[in-house]
Amino acid sequence: ACGINQGFTTVASGMATIILQADNCQEHWIQSRDALQLLEKKDSIIHSVVIALCESADLPDGLKTENEFHRLGRAIAIHTNLNTLVITLQGLSSSLIENMMDGLCENRSIQNLHLNRFTLGDELGCEFRKLGSFFGGNENLKSFECSWTRLRKTETIRSFLAPLAHRRRPLESITLNNCEIRDNGAEEIKLFFETNPHALPRKISFEGNMLGDEGFEYIGEIINHSSSAFEELSLLHNRMRGGEGFRVLGAALARQERTLKMLSIGPSCDIIPMFPRGLILFAKEFLSNPNIFPEKVIFTGIRVDLDAFRILGNVLSSRTSASPIELLDMRHASFTRNGFLAFINALEGSPGQTPKVLHISKNEPEHITTIFAISDIVRKPNCSLEKFWMRSLSLDDDSVAHIA
Repeated sequence: ACGINQGFTTVASGMATIILQADNCQEHWIQSRDALQLLEKKDSIIHSVVIALCESADLPDGLKTENEFHRLGRAIAIHTNLNTLVITLQGLSSSLIENMMDGLCENRSIQNLHLNRFTLGDELGCEFRKLGSFFGGNENLKSFECSWTRLRKTETIRSFLAPLAHRRRPLESITLNNCEIRDNGAEEIKLFFETNPHALPRKISFEGNMLGDEGFEYIGEIINHSSSAFEELSLLHNRMRGGEGFRVLGAALARQERTLKMLSIGPSCDIIPMFPRGLILFAKEFLSNPNIFPEKVIFTGIRVDLDAFRILGNVLSSRTSASPIELLDMRHASFTRNGFLAFINALEGSPGQTPKVLHISKNEPEHITTIFAISDIVRKPNCSLEKFWMRSLSLDDDSVAHIA
């Protein structure tokens, strides 16, 4: 097995990994011409394919025309053992991409499809219309990821989602990261899943987009229409500031029958930390049912003040579940001495509900002695804390000795 990181996507390969074009050659990469010949051999066993083509580099011989790109798609389509396909096509004309997708649509075995840096042609995205027939015809497809592709227009999002309504079973995960999706795009997604709740996947990631508080509200309404157990939601690096949308999202998660396995929320690095009011509104929704609080929570870049810490501590300490949450990550939370103390004090009576992993790295508490409070809980026999991360904190030797 080998692992390749290409276009922000990591692919684990079973028997063979093929990259048709890449800037840096590695020993297990096969050159494009040989790879295409290998792909066209029906008896070759290929589990994953990685294609990386860029307009700024000369396209290799055998991959320059629309017919040749259609041939590439057909060559991939014939492999019934193909599990993962990663395609990075930066700056290529929409006609070349469309012809490749047209040939690819004949494949019915791919389980994981990753598309990176697509340049959509017309306003509806002819490539996405071709992709739609692939979604509708391949019931084996489990996960779809589209990254670094502009999905600003609601018409493009609509044409992408439409075929999902006709699948016999939903995808397990949809990832639309760094696609410039705005609040109106989130509304379009919400309207689709309101009409087709059976098509909602268990895992959704909208990282690195332009969702504001209104967009968060739409995501909350999507979860409300879930007819199955929703498991993971990632909304990192968006543009929310912490308002009503955060409350709606918390209320939707708190009403789920099963606990969310992973929740990741945090603002873009180019805006100030999110206001603590959003976290307060979010956490309050779980006070009546604390056992449904997500198992792993990442609140990166969210400003956590005294009230937010206190409510968050009260939610965790009120849990009656046999096991604590797995992770609470509050990096870049800008918390204060009194805030962290309030959180620890709330958990002091229920040390068995202390998160197994507590991550407070890259914060600057007013007094580093605040961290000492964690040692009081650790000393309790039933404390559930297993790892305590505090990187990039200015600890002197005495502080380290005290914690140890």
